[in-house]
Amino acid sequence: MVVLVAISRVGRDDVELAVGVVFVVGLGAGGPVCRGVGEHRSSSVWNSVGYFIGAAANGASVTVALVDGLHTLVRGS
Repeated sequence: MVVLVAISRVGRDDVELAVGVVFVVGLGAGGPVCRGVGEHRSSSVWNSVGYFIGAAANGASVTVALVDGLHTLVRGS
């Protein structure tokens, strides 16, 4: 309920930005956690998943940077 009220009071762009940040941070934190579990359990599957999630976080970060950067270049600021 509180989340719905907060979303209704802020702009849509702010909500999209917050969701994107949470997504990228979650991916960025999830990769090392999975790799750590893989090291602890000596599991190549967990290690592989951790590296895959880390790569996804890097890809998401680069995508956001490119989209924001291109928007800034096109806008002229």
